[in-house]
Amino acid sequence: MTMKSWFDLRAAVYGATPYLDPTPQHWLKSEESASYCRECAIQARGKEFDLGRPLDDSDWFNRGAWEDAFFEGISCYAPGCAGESDITEACDTCGRTLDYWLTDHGISEEIDHWANSEMSGDLSEVAYNIDRLFECKDEDRDAVRAIAQRFLKHAHRPAARSMGK
Repeated sequence: MTMKSWFDLRAAVYGATPYLDPTPQHWLKSEESASYCRECAIQARGKEFDLGRPLDDSDWFNRGAWEDAFFEGISCYAPGCAGESDITEACDTCGRTLDYWLTDHGISEEIDHWANSEMSGDLSEVAYNIDRLFECKDEDRDAVRAIAQRFLKHAHRPAARSMGK
C-alpha cells in the first residue's frame, strides 16, 4: 500500500481507527515527576490534603480560597498544547493515554520499538502513537513510512476490526 504523499499517509493512519483524543497531561506541583489524567490528578491531590474523597471541580465559579488552593496545586498542559517527552505518556495511576509530542530522541526510540513490535491492543491508541512519529526528521521518514504502512495493513484486516484489535 503506497500513499501519494506524507500527509495522505498520516491521514490514513489516523483515519483507520476511531479517533483517540487523549486527555492533557497533569501533574502535582508538589511532585512533578508523575503524569496523571485529570481525574487521577484530583485524586492524588486529595491524598495530599488527606481528604476522604476528592473535591468536585465542576462549579469552579463558586469555589472558595480553600478549593482554589487545592486546584492550584495541579498543573497541566492546555488541551492541544502537550509538552515534549522522550517517551509516550500515560497516566501513572490508570494507564490512560495522555496527549504528548515526542522529542527527536523519543521518536528514534519509538521507531525502534514499532519496527520490531506486533501491532496489537487498542488500535486507536497504536494509531495515535504512530501519528506522533510523523514529526520526525527527514532521515527517519522511510522508517516511519514502513511502520505506518504495516499498521494500515494490520488495521484493515477483518479480524482486527471485528475483535477491536
